[in-house]
This record gives sequence, structure tokens and C-alpha cells, in this order.
Amino acid sequence: MMTTSEIFRQPPYLFPPSPKEAITNYSTAFRILSRYALNSLIITFGVMILVLLLAPAAAFALAKLKLKLGDIFNFIFVLVQMLPITATIIPLYLFFREFKLTNILGVILAISSFSVPFIVIMLTSYMRAFPVQLIESAQIDGASLSRIYWRIVLPLSMPALTTASLFAFLQGWGNFVFPLTLLQDDRLYPLSIRLFTFVSEFGVQWNYLMAGSFVYSIPSIIVILVGSKFLISGLTAGAFKE
Repeated sequence: MMTTSEIFRQPPYLFPPSPKEAITNYSTAFRILSRYALNSLIITFGVMILVLLLAPAAAFALAKLKLKLGDIFNFIFVLVQMLPITATIIPLYLFFREFKLTNILGVILAISSFSVPFIVIMLTSYMRAFPVQLIESAQIDGASLSRIYWRIVLPLSMPALTTASLFAFLQGWGNFVFPLTLLQDDRLYPLSIRLFTFVSEFGVQWNYLMAGSFVYSIPSIIVILVGSKFLISGLTAGAFKE
């Protein structure tokens, strides 16, 4: 990274003229952001846990159980995806404030309220293609529905669940609106909000903002690279009928 004057130089530099200055910018950005990394991790893994607990079970129920209200639930999940997040900010804030959830737990619940319907829609197509013969065979052997779900359905759904985990991670890690709205204590801010503080009414600290943005993007890049082999199989699972 470069200094502010070097960033706005015309013609621009192709490479930073001062590697020492670049290292200083990265180290400063990392030092500032590292204090808020734990908040981001708590929010992200909280969202992932909620999504993986609720979404697969809901998708399995909608796909394999003959629910009377199944179509209504499907419609609600699709409707939630059509709602812009900004249209729900004020009602959610008032609701969460009433129950004293203007904290990290409230942020986790708010993000999950939009993440779970999306993951349910994604997993339902996979669950519909799940071999019904396996479920019937387990029922003949006396297995309960919960045992079938935990011992058969989930282990065989790992590609789809890995894809769901990736989406949940990205939505929890990158969310900006809910933490900004619900968190009252700046010590609870995640990295996405702390990056925004490099933008002020007195100007933008471009060197720290760009260095910090790169540091902030590293976990997402690593997660996508590690889980990419599951991503395609998880997205296309259930897309074809054999």
C-alpha cells in the first residue's frame, strides 16, 4: 500500500514505490482490526451454528414429510428473500430493543433470520432428491424419524451442508447493516464496522482502508478455496432426477 499522496499520483504507480511504507500500512491496519476479530468470529460461527441446526431439519421436513402447511412455509421462505433488508431494519431494531437484544446475540439472530430461509430453499431441492428407499428401509428396521435424520440423512448430505456452511459463513462475516443498527457498544463492533471508521467526515484514510480490506477478505478467500470442491457438487445436488 502507498501513502495518500502516492495513491492519487497521476499517472498512478503500478507497484508501491516504498515497500516499507506498504508493510507499515498492513501492520497498522492489522493491529487496529485484530482487536475486533473475535467479535466477527463470534457472529459468524453463531450464524453458522443456527443455520446448520435449523435449515437442514426444515428442508428435510418440507421435502419428505407431508406437512399441511408445507406450501405456506415455502411461500414465506421465498417471500423473505424478496424483502430488502433495509425495509426490515426499523421493525427489527424496535423488536430487539424491546427484548434487550441490541448486542451480539441480536446480530446473530437478525442475520440468521435472513440466512435460514435462503439455506432452506437451497437444501430442499437436495432433500427431495434424497433416496426415499433408504428412509423406508430404516423405518422397516424400526428406526425413529429423528434417528433417520441424524444417522442417515445428515451424513449423506455433507456436500450440500458444506455449501450451506460456506454461505452462512459469508453472510455472517460480511454483514454490515445489522451490526451497525443493533450494536450500541463500539467494543462489540465486528471488522466490517471497524473498517468503516477509516471513512470519516474529514476524509478517507485510503491506505489503511485498502490494507484493512485486504486483511478482512483473507478469511473469506481461505474458506472459499478450502470448500470450493464441495461448492459445485452442493449447488447442483438435487438438480437432476435419476
